Amino acid sequence: MHGNGLKILVVDDESHVLSVITSMLLHHGYHPIEAPDGTEALEVFRHENPAIVITDINMPDMDGLELLTRIKEKSPEACVAIMTGYGSEELAIKALRNGASNYFKKPIEMSDFIYSIGVLADFIRSRSHNEFDYKKLAHEIKTVVTGNDLNLIYSIVHELTKATAYFSSDVESVQTGLLEMITNAIEHGNLNITYEEKQKALQGGTLEELYEHRAQAVPYKERKVMIRYELDPEKVVYTICDQGEGFDWRGLPDPGDPKNLMAASGRGIFMTRLYMDKVVYNDTGNEVTIVKYLQPPRV
Repeated sequence: MHGNGLKILVVDDESHVLSVITSMLLHHGYHPIEAPDGTEALEVFRHENPAIVITDINMPDMDGLELLTRIKEKSPEACVAIMTGYGSEELAIKALRNGASNYFKKPIEMSDFIYSIGVLADFIRSRSHNEFDYKKLAHEIKTVVTGNDLNLIYSIVHELTKATAYFSSDVESVQTGLLEMITNAIEHGNLNITYEEKQKALQGGTLEELYEHRAQAVPYKERKVMIRYELDPEKVVYTICDQGEGFDWRGLPDPGDPKNLMAASGRGIFMTRLYMDKVVYNDTGNEVTIVKYLQPPRV
């Protein structure tokens, strides 16, 4: 994943944090723009229209939560990620529930940060427009079966959220939750890559090699992920089933406890449980159903 000049606005009132992050983004081919506070960031956003905004949650005058709200009012599809430290977990959770695309714990672990920004960047680039008049849609059902190529996830997510974008003003949260669950099904389910293995590969710059090796090995290479999708004007339901051995989901961090925001693993599932109205696993943990109740259709 490379930046290809993608504009990213970085907002933080600590100059050394801005310097480190923008230097890293520049090194990976992005076009970073700096802002020292939320007020200036909002003006920069209006004039520069960056693809991604990365903002600290705790800032004077206008904090990251208010900045997120103001940006979303102007551009509902804007991609905003937040940076949070110990003591600001409740604000960060509120930001995620209000449409933040991701979060990063301070001090930021740069290999994981660049990887996550790359995922957001690829997802933004894969966006497409659809001309179908969704006022005519009453019910839609689809089933998708895919292998373990993570690069295909973006097109799958877009295909399975086209109609949802009409029925919900918060389609980005649905897309993020679905993206996380399909990624988990492939990465941790079918390929049986542990959190520790992924972090080690990220830090060593060998994540793609790990994916390729595992995807070609027995018994992982024959495994599939099935996504069942159903939408009506009231709700959208996705069921994601992998062919891995499953896991004990009963030990997942409770999204109701702000302290769990800083947990080392399970971030994707944690965010999905914040974004969606229901997240239900089967007994073995290799199938998850996520549900989002939708707003009335747009007029």
